[in-house]
Amino acid sequence: MQKEINLKVLFEVIKRHIWLILIITCITSIASGLLSFISEEPPAVYQSSTSILLNSNEINSTSTLEVILRDPTVLGSVIGELGLQQTTNKLNEQITFIDEGGKIVKIAVRDTNPELAAEIANTTASYFIKQMGNILGIYDTRIVSEALVSNFPVYAAEESSLVKNIILGFAAGIVIGIGIVLFLDSLDDSIRFEKEIEQFLDLQVIGSISKMTKVNVKNKPGMRRKRLR
Repeated sequence: MQKEINLKVLFEVIKRHIWLILIITCITSIASGLLSFISEEPPAVYQSSTSILLNSNEINSTSTLEVILRDPTVLGSVIGELGLQQTTNKLNEQITFIDEGGKIVKIAVRDTNPELAAEIANTTASYFIKQMGNILGIYDTRIVSEALVSNFPVYAAEESSLVKNIILGFAAGIVIGIGIVLFLDSLDDSIRFEKEIEQFLDLQVIGSISKMTKVNVKNKPGMRRKRLR
């Protein structure tokens, strides 16, 4: 027998098994919270930047400057001078080239070590200026402000991760709980409503048995009709 599905029936199913949904939601929320404590959080990331003044009028596009900055020659020189144990591709990912407008550009570097982030930014700026002279023949370029060690991370590793995971676990628990309840109900072929009897037997229901409880036995006018199961 196919069941007729409507919002009222779905609401009754969820209401009848609300305890199961709550249990599943509690389990997923607690599991998400415990996972946040157990899992290893990534370290905080710090950023330092160096500002460079371009005095030459021969530079028409900052995209050319960025290509020079990210050249393996510049990045390899920085790695060699600082003794970094990483590839040029990895260092390239840490560097951001920013056009401040006019003749000011900025080289920003992110790293888990705030001192190292400042060192990389300043060293990269120095080799960048040298490479501009070697490639473009532009020597009238200087550092306006060197990178300083930042005491404040760009973002904190534990930035509300516990609360965020618990909220996600709570939402997932509700969705999973409702899904399980509706799935179990779809497997239940028992008859619970008068309309289902009429559809199944093609007969009109002319009466029903009231649900006998202590309350409606004492107060018969307020007695509710029992749903057939």
